[in-house]
Amino acid sequence: MQDYSATPRKWRAYDQAAASVLDEAERLAAFKANDANNDGELDKAEYRNVLQARDYAEQLDNLLQQRDTNRDGLVSAGEYRAPIQ
Repeated sequence: MQDYSATPRKWRAYDQAAASVLDEAERLAAFKANDANNDGELDKAEYRNVLQARDYAEQLDNLLQQRDTNRDGLVSAGEYRAPIQ
């Protein structure tokens, strides 16, 4: 974690915004890399691969339920990018 105490406020906000964009890019790359059939959706096995890479595989069922907001058994790119409620 970066120490922002001596950093001017405007640069802190810029650094935090840049970090969130990077996080979003990394997340989208993980989605695309694990969408094995390139259909724009992750089935349970594909979503498990995403979670294993981030050490969250044990939470698969819980996170899948939270992400799959339309209850079709798949996680779309939009559902993946949206914050978990």
